[in-house]
Amino acid sequence: ELYDLGRDEGYAHIIEACYSKLHEWAMRPSQRTTLSHRDLLKGRTKSGRKGIILGAVTEADVGADAMAIYQGKALQNHISEE
Repeated sequence: ELYDLGRDEGYAHIIEACYSKLHEWAMRPSQRTTLSHRDLLKGRTKSGRKGIILGAVTEADVGADAMAIYQGKALQNHISEE
């Protein structure tokens, strides 16, 4: 553009409409999923108790049920002893 319309107050409604469409597109379920939109939203708040626990700095930041998974003897030895 030779003239930046993004700063023109006359185009604010168009910019808002574009952001709204972009937000709607970004929040849609992927086309490859077989779950309904409701099931996807429900699954976001449900912990599967698997994987990495983000934001935990100390043991106090994690519930006892989750800590039980990470404490005790390792199930596998992933270190090669050559």
